[in-house]
Amino acid sequence: RIPFFASDASSKPDYREDSGHDPSSASLEVPPADPPQSRPE
Repeated sequence: RIPFFASDASSKPDYREDSGHDPSSASLEVPPADPPQSRPE
């Protein structure tokens, strides 16, 4: 059960973001997913 959860979270960054909305984890996993600072538009 432990490996499954870890594998899922690592392979699916969306699941973690939707689950607890972690800006720290999401930024580390998908840095290009947060282009609000780079694009003020």
